[in-house]
Amino acid sequence: MLMNMGGEQSSAKGFTVVETLIVLAVTGSLFVSAALLINGRQNKTNFQVGSRNLQQQFQQVINEARTGFYPNGGNLTCDVPHGGSQNLTLGTGAAEQGANSGCILVGKALVFDGTDAKKGQYSVYSLAGQRSTDGSMDGDVKTPAEAHLTALDKNEYTPDAPVGITQHVTISNNLTFVKGREKGGAWSSAVFPIAFVSSMANFGDNGSSAGGAQQMELRGFNTAPWASDGKEGKAIDKEVFPSNPDPYPLWSDGAELCFASGGTDQSMLVTISGGLEVRYLIKQGVDC
Repeated sequence: MLMNMGGEQSSAKGFTVVETLIVLAVTGSLFVSAALLINGRQNKTNFQVGSRNLQQQFQQVINEARTGFYPNGGNLTCDVPHGGSQNLTLGTGAAEQGANSGCILVGKALVFDGTDAKKGQYSVYSLAGQRSTDGSMDGDVKTPAEAHLTALDKNEYTPDAPVGITQHVTISNNLTFVKGREKGGAWSSAVFPIAFVSSMANFGDNGSSAGGAQQMELRGFNTAPWASDGKEGKAIDKEVFPSNPDPYPLWSDGAELCFASGGTDQSMLVTISGGLEVRYLIKQGVDC
């Protein structure tokens, strides 16, 4: 017992064990709730940043296709097979840009894959083609099929091509590819390739070019060779084979791609217009 200043007795006691446990439980619950709230906001911020970065990366690939840029190590040679009716022959060796007069850079391809092993990345292939339909400097090609698009990639059809030109990009901020489609068409959750290709000598026949200037076009692929071959560069090279009646179809209405967030219940719908403008929209749900 203790005496207070007025001479009266008073008692002092602490929390009981039960009261202490209650306080700890409430404090712990508040801490967990705050941590979840902060983590949820951080995940959404990361998703927004990742979405913006992905949109900018795709637009950069398109810009590089327009300017003819590709990762050039100065070790690529390019020859047109005799008769001009096959894919290009690629090899290694010192060759200045512009020295391969029969070959032209025509664009780039983006390849996505929804399988677990690849859904967190995408690949960028640089594309070359023949300048002429007959192997000479006359008869300029007008379509990707006439150019016999060839990926600057080492594969069964181009075994002597140098390595390091194809780019395999890991998608940042825990985003993953879900599905893609030609706008208005059926979705594909498996392999989904698209290409940004020059109109070449086709100045206006397909409505994509005007004023006598080359422009870039959005084109799709027949994905049958992709499923059977399993190698993307080889599948690009095989696209123009006679078994494919419509190689590289023009997608004037654009393309759509869906990416899921690994930390939220949101998804990102990317739209690439026929004019090659990249936009994105954040949506609720993980499948757009």
